[in-house]
Amino acid sequence: MTKDKRKSPMQKNILYIIFAAIITAVLYFLSLSDYILFHSIIELVSVVVYGCVFVIAWNSRSFIQNSSFIFLGIAFFFVGFIDFVHTITYRGMNLIVRNPDAATELWVVARYFECLSFLIFAHLTKQKRNISIPIVVSFFFSLTAILFVMIFYAKGFPLCFDPDKGLTPFKNNSEYLISIIFAVSAYIIYRNRKCFSNSVCKLIIVSLILKVIEELCFTLYMDVYGIFNFIGHIFKLIAVLFIYKAIIETAIKEPHAFIFHELKESEDKYRKLFENMTKGLVLFELEYNEKQEFKDIKELSSNKAYKNIFNLDLNVDSLNYLRTNKIEIYKEILDFIVIVNKGMQTRNFEFFLDDTDKWINMICFNVSSSKVACIFSDITNDKKMTKEKEILLKSIEDKNEEMKKLLHITSHDLRAPLVNIQGFSSELITSIDELKELLSDIQLSGEQNDKLKIILEEDIAEDISYINTSIDKMDTMINGLLKVSRLGKVMIDIKKVEVKGLIQELVKSNQFQVQEKNVEVIIDDLCPCLGDQQQLSHVFTNLFDNALKYLSASRKGKIKFSCKHVGSKAIYCIEDNGIGISKENCTRIFDLFFRVDPKGAITGEGIGLSSVKYILERINGRIRVESEENVGSKFFVEMPGV
Repeated sequence: MTKDKRKSPMQKNILYIIFAAIITAVLYFLSLSDYILFHSIIELVSVVVYGCVFVIAWNSRSFIQNSSFIFLGIAFFFVGFIDFVHTITYRGMNLIVRNPDAATELWVVARYFECLSFLIFAHLTKQKRNISIPIVVSFFFSLTAILFVMIFYAKGFPLCFDPDKGLTPFKNNSEYLISIIFAVSAYIIYRNRKCFSNSVCKLIIVSLILKVIEELCFTLYMDVYGIFNFIGHIFKLIAVLFIYKAIIETAIKEPHAFIFHELKESEDKYRKLFENMTKGLVLFELEYNEKQEFKDIKELSSNKAYKNIFNLDLNVDSLNYLRTNKIEIYKEILDFIVIVNKGMQTRNFEFFLDDTDKWINMICFNVSSSKVACIFSDITNDKKMTKEKEILLKSIEDKNEEMKKLLHITSHDLRAPLVNIQGFSSELITSIDELKELLSDIQLSGEQNDKLKIILEEDIAEDISYINTSIDKMDTMINGLLKVSRLGKVMIDIKKVEVKGLIQELVKSNQFQVQEKNVEVIIDDLCPCLGDQQQLSHVFTNLFDNALKYLSASRKGKIKFSCKHVGSKAIYCIEDNGIGISKENCTRIFDLFFRVDPKGAITGEGIGLSSVKYILERINGRIRVESEENVGSKFFVEMPGV
């Protein structure tokens, strides 16, 4: 039995601690003998790490969606450059001696760059905003150049270290501020931890915490070769190594955890969508011979819903199943896929599975020259609903036709007895007149004569008048029913209608009434619409007639035709300044046989506006009204625009 030679995480951590302790001891003794060499090693390690982060970020910029990493890489390039100059200007290097305080000032500049870069990086990670790389590079370059001029030539940068007094208030306050910014950056990254892999997030946060400790150490030293300076550099080295593990090592070993983190998230999201979608999805690969003739097909990938359509287990190849058990459907599907692949177009195909009693819809589209993706949907319920809808519509059409026939027959049948009643009523009047002549020759007493006169001239005459009034009302209703029944029989011819010309002809044909009533008619620029010209003529004629009928006697009549476009609709307005309609009646005027004032002087059947509404519904239109008593009315006719 062999033992597992792999070390546990605890063992690895102990080894890391031992190794770190040894390196720290070596570096400590090195600092005692040659602090310049120690300092140079620490700083150059950080320069190399920052440079590697820049190289990785710069070369991955073309396929990274989130620009936060690109921004951090560019910032690290300039941080590393400033750290490099800081290294060669450190006291004792004797390479650049323009400003004795240059090394400390460059240190402060580099740390400001670094902490603010981490802060912006943390913010951009959540926001996922794109950045302009040329602008970012130009900004860092310009700022670095200005600061270098201030440090080496103008000497306008605040003093950071006084050999006699030690660290200046500006230096210490800067270190405190830099520590706070590092801490805030760590908090924001923790809050946005879902944007990183778990390991990368932990490593970056630990690195930033070490950066805070590093900066606090650099507020305590009195000598650039002192112990706190040494401790600060050790923490910087450890922090840089954590950045190395978080970014460089992860980018090499697990690129999906950092560089391709978003791509991995996207892949996981779409994989879950693929596996859990209710429609079947499958990817086929086709193989052709040298003559581009079909040779073979294989299933590359499919989801659970696709297998469920054929009642197959996930590990069963659907093509083999269809080839073996449903050869006809297999051939149809195969021919369809080949046609789509060669024709380079999306198409759909329906087939029926008799064993499961299912209708399946199949949509295919090309993924590449040899790969076709297909979506399978169970449309059995849709087919049933469509069939039921067709049966229901046919039933409604049959019932409507029966109702129209019944309405027409009933109207004709009602007219026959109505004519008889009207005829007998006339006969009754004639008979009464004859009876009066006969009775005029007979001598009756005064009381009998008065009583007989009341019966013949008042009672019977009043009864006959009621009969005739009812006959007229019944005749009006029958005429209305006949008109309504005829409306449904008219064939509809939808085409472009020039409404302005139609209105002009309408007004011209009613010119006598317009002049007689001294009405001002205004016709604006009316846009065309899609409708039936004959039916629209009936609609506008009815509305114009009503506007002429119900003018106000107290003012000069005015009727205006206007139009406006709202989306894909043309809305026509017929506006008058007539007697108007009360609010309660505005909702009833489109009802069959309804009249606002049935006993008024203006006669009518009460079917005009009802027929207008019915006609407009048949030609995809609508009508509504806005009115105010003693002010006027506006009728709005809405039609499909051109």
